[in-house]
Amino acid sequence: MIRPNQTGFTLVELLLALALFGFVLVFAVSGFVQVNRSYNKGITVKRVQETGRAVIEDIARSLRLAGDPGSVRVCDVDDQQGCSGNFRLCLPGVRYGWSDGSTGEEFTSAGDIKKNWLVRSDTASGCNSAFGQAEAESFLEDDLIVQELNITWLIGTSAYKIDLTLSTGDTTLITNSGKRCKGAAQVSGSQYCDVVNLSTTVTIR
Repeated sequence: MIRPNQTGFTLVELLLALALFGFVLVFAVSGFVQVNRSYNKGITVKRVQETGRAVIEDIARSLRLAGDPGSVRVCDVDDQQGCSGNFRLCLPGVRYGWSDGSTGEEFTSAGDIKKNWLVRSDTASGCNSAFGQAEAESFLEDDLIVQELNITWLIGTSAYKIDLTLSTGDTTLITNSGKRCKGAAQVSGSQYCDVVNLSTTVTIR
């Protein structure tokens, strides 16, 4: 009796094919995840750097146009001008307020407390008074933190030095000093670490 030709895959061949397909699938998914992670990290880094530059340029421009060094009032980490712990820069016609990322401070007229904010107001209010929500222009998105903002008068001159350290908001990825990311620990889930340190010197006209 003549049997018809029987074609097909053996069990071993099917298992090998499934293993190969699984390997290719895992490789493709891993590559996609890595590319997506790199893209998101690049976006985060760009956003932090652009925000930092915008802050520095805005404050520098306001200082440059202040007119008289005696009209500048700075209350930063040294609090030498009695601002009761509030972080302020007050100039003729404009004032800035910020937090250092660790302590809450009144920001809105509704009395909200935020730990990370940096705002500008063009209204004439007391230097140490709270910022109303309607008057304040915010520089920061919710996931950015001002680690440090110091504005230092260069004694004997009409110049000020501005030092800004801005970071992403996941503090578990930042060193205790707030100046850089913790070594290789720069990614936590979907969060990325980036710290930008900017400095400039401005002469008042």
